Amino acid sequence: MKKIKYLLICFFVLNFNLRSQIFTVSSGTDLVIKSGATFSADNLTLVPSADYTLSNLSLARNATKTNAFTVPIAVSRFYKFSATTNAYSGTIQVNYSDGELDGLTESTLRVNVHNGTSWSDYASTTNETTNNYVLSNSLSAVALNEIALASSSAPLPVELKSFIARIQSNNVFLNWSTATESNNSGFDIERLTGKRWMKIGFVKGSGTSSIEHQYSYNDARVNMGKYEYRLKQIDLDGKFEFSRSIPLSVGLNKERIVLSSNYPNPFNSETVISYQVPKTGMVKLFIYDLTGREVASLVNEQKEEGFHEVRFNASNITSGIYFYNLHSNGQTEIKRMILMK
Repeated sequence: MKKIKYLLICFFVLNFNLRSQIFTVSSGTDLVIKSGATFSADNLTLVPSADYTLSNLSLARNATKTNAFTVPIAVSRFYKFSATTNAYSGTIQVNYSDGELDGLTESTLRVNVHNGTSWSDYASTTNETTNNYVLSNSLSAVALNEIALASSSAPLPVELKSFIARIQSNNVFLNWSTATESNNSGFDIERLTGKRWMKIGFVKGSGTSSIEHQYSYNDARVNMGKYEYRLKQIDLDGKFEFSRSIPLSVGLNKERIVLSSNYPNPFNSETVISYQVPKTGMVKLFIYDLTGREVASLVNEQKEEGFHEVRFNASNITSGIYFYNLHSNGQTEIKRMILMK
């Protein structure tokens, strides 16, 4: 296994810090940060208390979180690993600019880490409002998936983990789950008929919670036609945020697969692809470049009938035009996406 010293990686980062992608550790290569060594990349600094190894992943910086629900409580600087890392112990420091504060009070900022399942915040050892950085050395055996600065006086947002739908006869069954919740009053369920969104129900939330919660709603006896469904997550103080909408055809195309346009498109690093299958069976969803070369396999397994969605992380491929191909039940649908970094 090839091992690369962290100083070489830092030199590589300097050539790319104007782009969202900071660095990539290729398959078969390890980046080893020695205990007590300082590793800095694009204003993110790690000082591990034990030797720390990164393998087969990339790190990107974005202006927004990657989670479904977002509210303006965090500095507009998010560091996202393409895969959840090994457990990390030591210090994390994040530098920021005044333009990224989005109205937050600097003295309340804390380092927040998503471990692949939920967000947690860590006490600030140093909160330097003059030189614009926050440092925490309280991390112990924490997996790193995403790193952010958020206000300790503001709650973390509700993080929607999944949102799917399925049709049975003329009934629409909605299921969704949250990884974390803070001050969550609940969810309005809204349906688009024609050009008008209408509230059709409400499901109570779990307030503040750091564990996963499952929710469901049944829209019964729906007339034949085309619809869209979305969630309106409402905080206890009345603030709200909409989820992505799910398009469905009730009583239509029961024998056809449906592949929706990815969102967003064009996109930078990550997008969501939604699709509908008329009956349970093998589903394949692959990504191809303009030459017809397969660059990613997103789905290759049995799926139940109904609506499904999958996230595509393109941090390891170059900008350009790509095609996504859905195949199930002897049918194929193809759509185009544009990756812009």
